[in-house]
Amino acid sequence: MEPSRFATPSHMLPPHLPQQGPGYRPPFPPRLFAAGTASSNRPSMVITPPDWYDVFNANIYGSGKTDINCIAHIVRADMKLRSVLQGGPAIVCSRWDQEVRETRHQIMAAARYLMKNDMMFVAEREVEIHIWKTVYYQVIEMLKASYLDTENTMPENRKTLKNSLMNLFEEGVDYYTQLLTDLSTTYRVDLELYYDPLEPREGVDRMARLARISAQKCLLCLGDLARYREQVNSSTNYGRARQYYSKANHLEMRNGRPFNMLAILAKVNNRKFEAVYYHVRCLSSRNPFQSSKEGLVTIFEEMKRRWEVGEKKRVEERKEGEREREGRRIVRGSKVRKEIWERPGDDGGRRLHRTTSAQSGGEELATMSVADLNKRFINTFLYLQGKLFTQINTEDFP
Repeated sequence: MEPSRFATPSHMLPPHLPQQGPGYRPPFPPRLFAAGTASSNRPSMVITPPDWYDVFNANIYGSGKTDINCIAHIVRADMKLRSVLQGGPAIVCSRWDQEVRETRHQIMAAARYLMKNDMMFVAEREVEIHIWKTVYYQVIEMLKASYLDTENTMPENRKTLKNSLMNLFEEGVDYYTQLLTDLSTTYRVDLELYYDPLEPREGVDRMARLARISAQKCLLCLGDLARYREQVNSSTNYGRARQYYSKANHLEMRNGRPFNMLAILAKVNNRKFEAVYYHVRCLSSRNPFQSSKEGLVTIFEEMKRRWEVGEKKRVEERKEGEREREGRRIVRGSKVRKEIWERPGDDGGRRLHRTTSAQSGGEELATMSVADLNKRFINTFLYLQGKLFTQINTEDFP
């Protein structure tokens, strides 16, 4: 069996540990993106170093259970990577096969070692989230911003940036898939079994549960990579991202972050009703993702504007219909109203009360197509839900 591309390099391991095979093999071709060919004055993203970067903190490392050498490798590599990223996308691409590749892969290999050997530390310090932001998120955001800046980025440079991003996405899928395999084999967790939301979650030991939560974070990263890929390709086919987010949700449904990501995808695809459902599920979970509340309010405000515009249009149409009918009731050439007598029908002579509107509410709805009726229902329902949620203008609520 071929050794993994993500095996920890021998020079990174503590002296007392055996070697674990060859180091990470670079998947990227040489870069032709020369320094200065793209705007290098764009501000780089600043990620605050976590408290566990302080290897001399006795409160964190006083027990001696965590390998400080591995943490020190991450800290040194991160410092080198930050210095390169400060130069902007042009410098990053020109040094892709040198400092960028070396530092990123050192951090990735060290993180993989921690996840296999010190899951308690990884869970307490949320190492996976920080590694994602450091190795992938900030690099992708920088390159993507330059790629989408069609005014300041030359076509040949945009092509190089896109190739770099695509290779980065493929590498990320490879890396996080490997992490899922490591978690499953190291902690004896059958992830495929837990992808079924009806599967019982009780009766597992603590380390297996922590491994399942770590796998959920890896699946969220895979979903983000798939979502970024579609953005770079100018596509809205987020089916693969949705699959990853759904799997992450099924692994641990008490966490709200997967619900929030599913809500974002639903909103991008203009499925407001579904987006509201996922936002509410996120906020009602045991560990809610608070930014989901902002997304929910944004949808309610949008639906309020849409409903008010539609209601104004319907009122104007009713008034226009009333004026037309009123004109038909007037005898032509005078102001005398035309009287119309109706013969009693099968109702026994009981006279029906008629309104002056163009159509009653029921008649208007009866003439609408199924698509328009569904749209009217969603707009009205979300408008009313927004009133209940925000408690704004509820005095006229029926």
